[in-house]
Amino acid sequence: MKIIDVTENEIVNKLYVYITEIGIPDFKDKNNPIERKSNPTEMDSIFVNRKGVQLLGNTIDYDNNLFDSADQTWWSLAPTYGLSGQAPSPIKGWIKGFPFFKSGENITNNGPITYNNTGKGYLFIPSGLGYSSINYQLGQTLNALFDKTLVFEVELLDLVENTDHDNDGKPSIKEDTDKDGDPTNDFSDTDNPNLPDYLNPDIN
Repeated sequence: MKIIDVTENEIVNKLYVYITEIGIPDFKDKNNPIERKSNPTEMDSIFVNRKGVQLLGNTIDYDNNLFDSADQTWWSLAPTYGLSGQAPSPIKGWIKGFPFFKSGENITNNGPITYNNTGKGYLFIPSGLGYSSINYQLGQTLNALFDKTLVFEVELLDLVENTDHDNDGKPSIKEDTDKDGDPTNDFSDTDNPNLPDYLNPDIN
């Protein structure tokens, strides 16, 4: 179990990451034929299975409180703001939780996409890292998950290491103009002041 303090909207939230299977481990034998990838960064794209449920008391009830379930979907841990051609970006609890997992081994052979040795576990996400009503904007549809504690059963199948969101030849994780370790707050293009550098092909 990993417990991480994450500050969001000036509030410190505790995110719990329970790892049941880490994924493909690091091997000392460099000649091992199994492809090994690093843990995803907060700027990488991930391929996952997930199942989301509300936590009521200490109960996880998949039959009555399941609100989300899907297999083999791509997500961008970096915010993509709904831009066309980009994978959707998830809630903050995912962004901070998935870097603790490793992806699996793609063993697909002329059939359905199949993985072995995937990273599996649970993300216990407080409302401040999920769907917080503090982010509500006038006219927005009310979300039934506002201010709810969520649990995601997750499986990390694969990832795109050094994801390059704008295809400018520079990984998004390295488009950090101010060198503060956070590429999401860099906006260098005065002609597009609301477009972060990692989504802007004119900036690299």
